[in-house]
Amino acid sequence: MEKLGQGWPSIDGCIHYGEVETNPNTNRSLATLTYVYFIEDYRFGTYTQQFKKKSDADDFVRELKDKHVPIRYNPSKPDESVLEDVDVRQLSSSLST
Repeated sequence: MEKLGQGWPSIDGCIHYGEVETNPNTNRSLATLTYVYFIEDYRFGTYTQQFKKKSDADDFVRELKDKHVPIRYNPSKPDESVLEDVDVRQLSSSLST
């Protein structure tokens, strides 16, 4: 979906909520961020990233919660959106420096 969103316009969004779940079979943790953006109404989307350690996933969620991020959305279907990996990496690296 991220490649599809590259041609879409961007709007300011905010990471509203985050949670971490650990897969007992792999011991890997999945961080899921829920973001909100406004186009005629409030809309939500999710972004997920996998981590080897739960503590890293917890730190990731804690660092990004309530941060503003650029959200790309489909202009013909504004409920379709994507938070791009590059924007998440840029934000998380700026927080750790």
